[in-house]
Amino acid sequence: MSNHENALFISYHQQDGGAMAQRLLLNLHAHGYDVLMRPLEDTWSGDDLPDSVMNNQIAARPHFLVLLNADAVERLSDSQDTVRREIEYAILMQRSIVVLLLGGFRFDETILMRLPGKLFRLPGYPALPLEDEIFEGSLHTLR
Repeated sequence: MSNHENALFISYHQQDGGAMAQRLLLNLHAHGYDVLMRPLEDTWSGDDLPDSVMNNQIAARPHFLVLLNADAVERLSDSQDTVRREIEYAILMQRSIVVLLLGGFRFDETILMRLPGKLFRLPGYPALPLEDEIFEGSLHTLR
């Protein structure tokens, strides 16, 4: 675990942001960041990392990045969704949260009304578009 200023956790849905999360991880590592995210291929005997492991890592890292697109936001309505649990814990732990917007996704009125529980706070956090054609510029801004 790490608690230095350049440590962060990346939260993503495999089917919506796995490839971009991996690209993000490699870029941030190359720039000296201590980055952790769930494995792209689940190696645990369940869907994802156990909550205790995930929560310990989120708590140990001051920054939390979440990759979202329209499909990912739909999954957040499920209280058992791993990304939802990660976001809720990051909010609880008062992590520095940045929302990375994929596929041209933007928070609109319809989406805002459907965000469950603590997730209604998501649009209030800094957001940054993350697309292939602007990847380097977005990462420069993020860093």
